[in-house]
Amino acid sequence: VHNGADDNASGVASVLELAEALCGLPRPPRRSILFVFFGAEERGLLGSTYYVEHPVVPLEQTVGMVNLDMIGQGPVGRLGVCGVGTARGFEGLLRSQARKSGMKLVMARSGMAPTDSRPFYQREVPVLFFSTGLHDRYHTVLDDWEWIDLEACRVATRFVFGVVWHLAEARDRYRYQAGEGVDYLKVLRMNR
Repeated sequence: VHNGADDNASGVASVLELAEALCGLPRPPRRSILFVFFGAEERGLLGSTYYVEHPVVPLEQTVGMVNLDMIGQGPVGRLGVCGVGTARGFEGLLRSQARKSGMKLVMARSGMAPTDSRPFYQREVPVLFFSTGLHDRYHTVLDDWEWIDLEACRVATRFVFGVVWHLAEARDRYRYQAGEGVDYLKVLRMNR
C-alpha cells in the first residue's frame, strides 16, 4: 500500500488548512478563491486536465492557479516554487513574501512541472507550484506519516497563505507570460 503521506496528503492537508483560514477571516478578499482537489495526477494529470476542459469559472477569469504538491519533507523554512516566470510580477511578489516571513525559496521560472498546475499553464493561466521536492520515499510504500515534518508543512502553508491572499486582494491581476524550460528540475531535486 502506498499511503502517499507526502505525495500528496501533505498538499491536501495544506489546502484544507488554507480554506479554513481564509474562510475564517473578518472579510473576504477582493477576488473569489476556488479550492479544488484533483485525482489521477500520476495517470497523466487526468483530474486537472478535465477541470481546464470543464472549468467552474471560465479560465479567462482565472487570475492564477496555486498548486501544493509534496510539502511535507523539510527542511523547515525552505520551499521550492515553480512557475515564477508565468506572470509578470510573480518573482517580486515571492521575494517580498519571503523577506517578510524569512522563507528561503528555490525558484524556477518554468510552468511545465509534471504536476496539476501544468494543464492550467498550457491554457495560459499563470501558475505557482509549491513543493519541498522529491525524496527517497517518493512513490514507495515508505511514504508514510512518520516521515512528515508537521512544522515544515505549517511554515509552508503559512507562506502560501500570504501569496494566495495577495493574489486575491491585489488591485491589478497578474498577467500570463511564457515561463518555459525545465528549470523546475532544480525544485524537484532541491533536497537530493
